[in-house]
Amino acid sequence: MAVEIDPAEVNIEARRYDRLFFVDATWRGCQAGMAKCVWDDHERTRLLLADLKVEHDKLIEKERLLWPERRANFRRLGIGRRLLREVVRQAPLMGARELFGKIVDLDLEPRPFLLDWYAREGFEIREPDPGAPLSHRHRIVMRFE
Repeated sequence: MAVEIDPAEVNIEARRYDRLFFVDATWRGCQAGMAKCVWDDHERTRLLLADLKVEHDKLIEKERLLWPERRANFRRLGIGRRLLREVVRQAPLMGARELFGKIVDLDLEPRPFLLDWYAREGFEIREPDPGAPLSHRHRIVMRFE
């Protein structure tokens, strides 16, 4: 049984650690999505957007004797955009001069719109770094003043 999600009920919250930075999206105590960032080992002014995901077909409640299991799809509700925008808002406040990420085959195959999505959010789309694995198709980069 699918659960209807009101995007207004999804909370976005940031958590900072020494080398890591997370932004979580939760709905009624259930994780709806997350963004994970890691500071570059060589330059503390560069922040890597290591992962950004929004849950789909998430088990909300297991089947019980009289109730069927309930599942939720959090995609296509603007949650990914909210997660990314919170990362972009927080990054310069933490001292980042650059936010960057890598787009790999596994990202693009199910989501061919991804490069356009990042570009609309203000990222530059670049070629992968020299020597990067073949699965790395693009880099995304946003610079802060």
